[in-house]
This record gives sequence, C-alpha cells and structure tokens, in this order.
Amino acid sequence: MSAAFADRAELARRLGRLRMRGIVVGWGTLLVGLHGFGWVDRQVSAANAIAVALDTLEQNPDDDLVLALACLRESETGEVVGALERLAEREGADYELERRKWRLLLLEERIEALPADPLHGLLNLDEFWGVLGYPEDGPHTVQTRSGIPPEDYYTQDNYEAEFTRHGRWMEQEARLLKQADAVDAGAELPDVS
Repeated sequence: MSAAFADRAELARRLGRLRMRGIVVGWGTLLVGLHGFGWVDRQVSAANAIAVALDTLEQNPDDDLVLALACLRESETGEVVGALERLAEREGADYELERRKWRLLLLEERIEALPADPLHGLLNLDEFWGVLGYPEDGPHTVQTRSGIPPEDYYTQDNYEAEFTRHGRWMEQEARLLKQADAVDAGAELPDVS
C-alpha cells in the first residue's frame, strides 16, 4: 500500500476519521505513519509531522519537545523520527496499537474504494490482507485456504457476506482500540484537526 503523502488538510481528514470513532491520535500514530510497517509504505511525511508540530505549538508554545520537531527541516528525516520518538515515548505510545489504528484506517479506505464486481472486490480484499501478512485477528477469508471452490467464492452473495463481516470487524476493532488506548488523559497530543 503506497504512501498517501498529501497536504496537511488531507492528513487531518484521514486521521480525523479515527478521532470520529473515538480513537486517540497521538505522536505515536504519526510516528508509525512516518515509518510505515510491514509492507505498508509511509502514510505520513516528515513535512506532515513538522506541520503538525507547528500547529500544536499554537496551543502550547512552551513545549520544548514539540518545538524541537517544529524547528526541523523535512530533509532531516532522521531527526524528525527522533523527535517523534521522544514525543511518542512521553505519551506512552504502544506501537502495536498504533499500527492497528493505521490498519483500521487503511481498511476503511480500501472498503470504500472496492469495485462492485465480486471477483475484483474479493481479490482486492485478499491483496489488502496479503500485504499485512494475513494477521490472525483479521476478518479475511482467503479463497485458496478456505476450501471454498472459486465458483462459490467469487459470487455476489459471498462478496456481500465478506463486506458485512469486514464491516462488523471494523466496528469491533474500533471498540477494542478505544478500550486499549493507554494514552494518559493529560498527555499533550498533536493538533491534527
């Protein structure tokens, strides 16, 4: 899955989707988005992270860690990563949890862009989960592993069932992420609104 480097407003829109579900978006979320994970490319650029820091400084100009990030140039990627690591450490980020947040967001975006026909839609879902290594906790059903013959698997009925199952899984995953967020209520979170 390729990076979706976009302007600041696009990043805010994307991360706002998580916030609308009640999921905390913090410095750790930005750090994981900047690193990418597994076969998932970067979702956040160094310039995005610096822009978020600049916006956050408007709320709290005395935060030295945020100021350090805001003063960097986008070409100083290693320093941007280091600054984000310090901010994520301060907020107590759980990187596995942050990867799950990105996974949920990427799946939502993929579901919205699925083609109407069952063959391409199911292949698209399989590709998505394949990129993520078919995680144990995912809702995916791989045709070749399911024992379902292709003529039964790539049907409209099965596509709709997979779509429904993915929708239920996304709702459950959002609830689990909200419950698991261990970010201290007093932590300074980035302004990605």
